[in-house]
Amino acid sequence: MFDAEHQCADKARPAQNVSTKSTTKELLTTKEVATLTGFSASYFEKARIYGYGPKFLRVQSTGKTGKILYRRVAVENWLAAQECDPEARNYGR
Repeated sequence: MFDAEHQCADKARPAQNVSTKSTTKELLTTKEVATLTGFSASYFEKARIYGYGPKFLRVQSTGKTGKILYRRVAVENWLAAQECDPEARNYGR
């Protein structure tokens, strides 16, 4: 039989092989992301509002409050997506 309560509890359990120490090192604050990328912290605050920045986590959120964290891999992927190849541009031709 399908037991939704049991299934949700299974999903909530942390993975057996995940190290908390290594996982938390991969989470960055807005200031750390700003330092890593060279953009200002206010750039990322605005990027969250308007939706053009990297994916982020809002921890212990109640409405629009909560601690904001970024996964390092999400920031790296976002930066990679910003790359442009000047040779590939047509410049309107």
